Formats: sequence, C-alpha cells, structure tokens
Amino acid sequence: MGNFEFLNRKWKELAKLGELAEQYLYSDTNTCFIKMGMLAEHIVKYMLAYDGMAEPDDNNTYAKVGLSSKVCKFFCVFMVAR
Repeated sequence: MGNFEFLNRKWKELAKLGELAEQYLYSDTNTCFIKMGMLAEHIVKYMLAYDGMAEPDDNNTYAKVGLSSKVCKFFCVFMVAR
C-alpha cells in the first residue's frame, strides 16, 4: 500500500500520479519531481474548483497559484523545487 492509495476513492488521477512519483523516488529523482509537480498542478485545479474560483486567462500554474494565498502557501515548495 502506497502513501497515495487513499486518494483512489475520489481522485484516481491524483492517486496514480502520487504512486508514479513514489515508484521513481530512488531510481529517477528528476522524474519523481516532475510527477509530484504534476500532482501539485492537479491539486491546484481541484482547489480552485472547490473554492469556486475561475482559472486565470493565461492558464499557467504560477497564475493559478497566485489566485489564492491558501494555494500559494501550500505549493510554493513544489514550484521552487521544479
């Protein structure tokens, strides 16, 4: 059982990205970071939808994260690492 399996009930795509990141953790850390970044981007999309916020016109992750201080604080680590 992986660390992301609990996501399978509601968010299968998030669980899959998390599982892929785990698989690459020791064998290919660059791919692991890419998968974690993709996971973070999907979570940002869900957070914006949950908060009822429209996605920005330029539709990039930096713009999306800037929309909400909650999102920004949560994901700044992933964005710096990538």
